[in-house]
Amino acid sequence: MKCTVRGKPKSGRTWKTVRTAKHSAIKKDKGIRTSFQIRRTVEEEIKKIRNESIERKKAKNELKKAKRLKEEEKRQRKLANERRSEIVVPVSN
Repeated sequence: MKCTVRGKPKSGRTWKTVRTAKHSAIKKDKGIRTSFQIRRTVEEEIKKIRNESIERKKAKNELKKAKRLKEEEKRQRKLANERRSEIVVPVSN
């Protein structure tokens, strides 16, 4: 007879069912097998998306590099202009 009275679980989750079979004894299906063509198309889409993201990253890095070079040139020009505009007072004895 399996008419044993269950008490309140320690966790308080009374809605959970008690598992009678072991986990290894539970039958598992292998899932839906997709066709080769569908898998190929999915892989091609993934590769395409990956390549697009790589291209976007490269373009972003190129923009950053160009911006860094522009700022460095601006800094060098500013330094040269400051040196050129210094007031030089000749020393006379």
